[in-house]
Amino acid sequence: MYPVIYYDGHCPFCHFWVRILLKYDKKAVFRFAPLSGKSATSYFAKQSRELPQSIVLIMEEKEYLASKAVFGILKILGGPFRLGLLFKFLPLCFTDFVYHTIANNRFVFAKAYRRCFLPQPKHKDRFLD
Repeated sequence: MYPVIYYDGHCPFCHFWVRILLKYDKKAVFRFAPLSGKSATSYFAKQSRELPQSIVLIMEEKEYLASKAVFGILKILGGPFRLGLLFKFLPLCFTDFVYHTIANNRFVFAKAYRRCFLPQPKHKDRFLD
């Protein structure tokens, strides 16, 4: 089972990071799905939960939110990205605070997309609807 990353499909900041992951995930490990898509809606409905307001990493039937998701992604990505794991030793309340501060201000840097962009044909199999 591949790790799945649920992200805000209307967020230009999230799209930037998804493109980075597509570029550096040489083994094509990750699958992606917007939180507004059918896959995320179905997954969280089965869990009897509302859609979260942060990035979600589903890996080995475990769910990671916010900074824990980021650390999980960095660990899987490996290479020089693993240096980001040094911040994992900071208190979770602090790393989540930093994550949510950036997330809450993401539309300051760029306007929200009105719709999710379609992936390039070569990456289409890595996206869930």
